[in-house]
Amino acid sequence: MGQAITRAPAQLDACSFNRVSLNSVNFTYYLGSQKINAQAHCQNRTRPTFHDQVTHRPQSTATANMLARVCNSGELAVVFDPPSNMRVSPNGAILCTVQSRVSIKIYGNQGEWHYTDFCGSMGMIHTSPIHF
Repeated sequence: MGQAITRAPAQLDACSFNRVSLNSVNFTYYLGSQKINAQAHCQNRTRPTFHDQVTHRPQSTATANMLARVCNSGELAVVFDPPSNMRVSPNGAILCTVQSRVSIKIYGNQGEWHYTDFCGSMGMIHTSPIHF
């Protein structure tokens, strides 16, 4: 009979999350002492490998949960000065308008513009009407 192989669970470095585009987040996790730099494609919950550019779908619940945690991470900010526009890109087309004072999730920034999914898809809001 074969012997079962036990692997140590992956340890996610929550401080490593870095949104690099509307749908991609770079992050780091550890398998034992091995450090792995990775990227999550949040729109379809896949993970490319950097060395060969192959896109992988999660093969385990643990990996699917890790990608979900990376993609759903975000800090809260308050839109204190409504109405405030959520845009496709900095100064781009308006996705929706926040009409009242609410909390929104922020997933990173590009200069003075912050990524948020408040409108149901990823967009951006300027830093001026929000407080962290």
